[in-house]
Amino acid sequence: AQRTVLKTYNFNPSLSYKATDWLSVGGGFNVMYADAFLSNAIDFGSILNPVIGTAPQSQDGQAKLEVNGTGYGFNGGVIIKPLEHTTIGLSYRSMVHLDLNGSANFSTTSTVSQTLALLQELHNPLGSAFQSTGVHTTLNLPESASAAITQELTDKWLLLGDLTWTHWSRFKDLVANFDNPAQPQQATQEQWSDTVRWAGGVQYKASEKAKLRLGIAYDPTPTKTEFRTFQIPDADRFWLSAGYNVELIPNLSLDFAYTHIFALTNGEVNLVNNPAAPAGNINGTFDFSANIFAIGLKYNF
Repeated sequence: AQRTVLKTYNFNPSLSYKATDWLSVGGGFNVMYADAFLSNAIDFGSILNPVIGTAPQSQDGQAKLEVNGTGYGFNGGVIIKPLEHTTIGLSYRSMVHLDLNGSANFSTTSTVSQTLALLQELHNPLGSAFQSTGVHTTLNLPESASAAITQELTDKWLLLGDLTWTHWSRFKDLVANFDNPAQPQQATQEQWSDTVRWAGGVQYKASEKAKLRLGIAYDPTPTKTEFRTFQIPDADRFWLSAGYNVELIPNLSLDFAYTHIFALTNGEVNLVNNPAAPAGNINGTFDFSANIFAIGLKYNF
C-alpha cells in the first residue's frame, strides 16, 4: 500500500416538526458523491519469476486506481421529553450504496514492459495484463442507529450521552473489476464487524448567546487483525472534542467543533496468503491519529 484517499461530499436537506411539547420528529434525504484514489506497489519480480527468473522485489511497478460515483440514502429521528429537564433522542441513518467507476493505470520497469510485450506476441494471457483500463467497484457505507440523552443540571450546565451502532459487517470485501478481460479481478477481504460507540459530554452556557462544549468517546475498531491492511489502518480509538455555539441573530446560530482521534494501541497487520500481495504474507504494526474540523449553521423556524 502506498496512498489511499476517500473523499465523500454529502448533501443532506432535512426538516423537523414539533408535534407536541414532548415530541418532535424529523427526516432528511442524502445525496453523496464519493471520489477515491488507491495506489500500491506491484512485485513484478515475483510475478515474472516463473517466466524469466527475476528475483522477488527486483522489478517493482505501481498500480493507480481512480474512481468516483454517487449514492443516495435517508435519515430520520424522534426527540422525546419525558421530563421537564430530560430529553431523549433516537435516530437512524440508512446505508448508502456507491457504484464507483474510473480508470486503472499501471507503471512498470523496462524489463517488465519488454517481457509483457514478448508474452503478448506469444499469445500468453499475462502479456495483455497490466495495461491501462477502466475499472469498476462498489462500496456500501453502512447504516447506523443512535440513542442519546441530555440532562439539564442547572440553567447553565447540561450533561449529554449517546450510543451509536454501526452495521460495519456490510463491508466484507473490496473488489476491483477491470474492463480489460486479461486483468484479473483484485479482491481484498475486509470482513469488518459491527461496532457500538459510546460518547459523553458536557455543555456550559457562558451567556445568553454562547455555549461551550466538551466531549469524549470510545470507538472500537470494526477491523480484524487477520484481515486488516495497510491501505485501511485502524485500531480501537478515543475521541476528544471541543465545540462552541453562538447565536448570530434570533433563530440563527453558528457552531464550531474540533475533534482529535488517537489510537489506544498500535494497529497490527497479519495477512497470510493475501491475494493483493503476490510476494506473500504481510505483517507489522502502525500508529495513527486524526483531526476533524466542523462548522454548522442552524436556523429554527
